[in-house]
Amino acid sequence: MRRGINRLWRILFVTAFLYCATGCGSRDVSRDPKAVDAITVEYIFGDLAADVVNVNDNITSVERVKLTRQDGIPIAIVDVICADGSYARKLYGFNFEDVVRAAELMEQNANMTMAEVAEALNTSTLQATLLYNIARRAKGLD
Repeated sequence: MRRGINRLWRILFVTAFLYCATGCGSRDVSRDPKAVDAITVEYIFGDLAADVVNVNDNITSVERVKLTRQDGIPIAIVDVICADGSYARKLYGFNFEDVVRAAELMEQNANMTMAEVAEALNTSTLQATLLYNIARRAKGLD
């Protein structure tokens, strides 16, 4: 029993050392679908609401953010209060291929504006901003 515990501690120590030696720096996981999915879900429940309010002037606050999936693609259902006082429900889908395209745009030209990114991705400026933020996280920049 004692021998097994000592062995477990050694394995944990070596694993932690190797993780710190190789993994503590920023790591690009933008091509890994499972990692991008996990980052996307974390983003939806974390910073998505603040980014929606910051980017879109017509939205004053976010009431609720809910996650659903359609064909394995994470979709954020966002209940918002508009500037005129009305309530609305917005849907934002985060397809893996779109995140990869946003990451490729980051690699090609870091000085692109969000309007140029939106045009290249053929989407709205808000959706392009959200995809760009997920791509930044997947690349280890945020």
